[in-house]
Amino acid sequence: MTPHTSTRPLFAASLRDWRQHRGESQQTLANRAGISTRHLSFLETGRARASEGMVLRLADALDLPFQARNEMLAEAGFHPRFGVEPASGLEALPEAVRNAAALILANHDPYPALCLNSAYDILAANAGFGRLADSLAVAPGGNLLHLIFDPGSVRDAIVNWEALAALIHRRILREMRHLGSRSLLARRYAEIAPHLSDLAIEASILPAEPALAIELRIGGETSAWLTTVTTLGTAQDALTEGLLIEQYFPVPVGNEPVAPKG
Repeated sequence: MTPHTSTRPLFAASLRDWRQHRGESQQTLANRAGISTRHLSFLETGRARASEGMVLRLADALDLPFQARNEMLAEAGFHPRFGVEPASGLEALPEAVRNAAALILANHDPYPALCLNSAYDILAANAGFGRLADSLAVAPGGNLLHLIFDPGSVRDAIVNWEALAALIHRRILREMRHLGSRSLLARRYAEIAPHLSDLAIEASILPAEPALAIELRIGGETSAWLTTVTTLGTAQDALTEGLLIEQYFPVPVGNEPVAPKG
């Protein structure tokens, strides 16, 4: 496919924005991509037209997420190569990935587990998470960031909300630096931004423990949970990139023993 001249300004602006977002000079990016600084300057000003191979080379040099690579290809006048936007449900995933996620969720029951996309939208959850959601009077779907940051029963039930919220906020900012300002995660972040004023994001409230346990108080009873995250190690498109499964493991509260699984 031959790019149309009218696509050049879109690609040029996107290339320049991503380079600046990565905090790189033209010289640094040009060296990594194996091109001259002069040619990169021409690409960023629209004076030169990028081939499909050049778009992919620059995307690699910038370590762009797959969705951003799709957007950059389209802006340069080429067809996207890396699938579609992040999945909105398990049914959108390839069968092998869908089956693997379902197996992990099912095997973790009775403890809670959920499958999330890169924007923390809940794609699926096991019965254990469903029971937890029921006890908090919330629907098991939606978005995990909204559940944690929006005022409501979930936020009210988290005993150590400030420490947890500060930790998650730092993680979101780190992930957005990779995914970019036009990502689905950035849109979710903008949605919860009005509630971030409630959070004193200071180093003093960051937990000193090696791993933070989420403490919940529901119906007068307190429980604590450590979480682990499983990611897909061979993601090759925007559909599966950022897919993760978060599993909750109970930890003792005070002198109370943890009930064995099963």
